[in-house]
Amino acid sequence: MSAHEIRGMRLYRQLLRLYPSAFRRRFETEMTAAKADWQMILYGGKEHSFTNPAAVNYNMPGIVYDELTEKRSWRAMLDLFEEVL
Repeated sequence: MSAHEIRGMRLYRQLLRLYPSAFRRRFETEMTAAKADWQMILYGGKEHSFTNPAAVNYNMPGIVYDELTEKRSWRAMLDLFEEVL
């Protein structure tokens, strides 16, 4: 799927040290230039695997479960499905 074919798709990403801000800026520029209907939700201060309760078992930096953020992201995904399905 190319950027110009995206409509109603929301892209979710938590603020991670794994993704440099330049990556985000390039993505935003590409989506805007393509006139895509897009949205990015940033979960400030949250790490990778915030939706995985088993993340604690990995004992790795940057892999952390967060119950509140999991609930928020689940709600956002349900809202997306309601909109596009």
